Amino acid sequence: MLILYDGTTSVCAIKVRCVLAEKGLRWESRTLDLRKGEQFDPDYLKLNPNAVVPTLLDGDEVIVESSVIMQYLEDVAPEPTLLPAAPADRARMRLWLKRIDDPVHPSTGVLTHATAFRASFLAKSQEEQKAHFERCRILRAAPARNRSIATGWIRPLSPARSGRWTGCFQTWTRPWRNTISSPVRITAWPTPQRPLMPTGCAI
Repeated sequence: MLILYDGTTSVCAIKVRCVLAEKGLRWESRTLDLRKGEQFDPDYLKLNPNAVVPTLLDGDEVIVESSVIMQYLEDVAPEPTLLPAAPADRARMRLWLKRIDDPVHPSTGVLTHATAFRASFLAKSQEEQKAHFERCRILRAAPARNRSIATGWIRPLSPARSGRWTGCFQTWTRPWRNTISSPVRITAWPTPQRPLMPTGCAI
């Protein structure tokens, strides 16, 4: 059976759960508490040295990166296909994935840490905060994220730089946001006790 290491707050894991649900595949969820830092557990780092979710296990195969996992699931379970029929449409689909993976998702990380995670971070002791920073050193975006979670959105970034980041996010997501009038709720969780996430939260 497929095993997915995921997190309830991970938008990348949501993408993979959607594909698993659409294809009707059987899978087991191993949820990591990202706020507690379970993604930095040494055993998990052996599977995914980047300390992020999702990670998919298929027997002895370990697949990382949500877009790569989605393509892997399409390859191992081609029916029902989630790809457009025409080659040009598939190219456009891959371009959208690239837009999300490259400029959009990395840009949202600092915003997320400066807003959603900051309150719980400030509630930690100084020793716990220091330990958090030490664990995050392996992350590529650690310096910017650590500054934002410690001091907030405005202080660590100059107005010009924060404006470029915000502008990048708005520019790349505007076409996507304009296509959504009312987000549709889907059930893509292994147990009904977990909250549903609107598809509009995909980025």
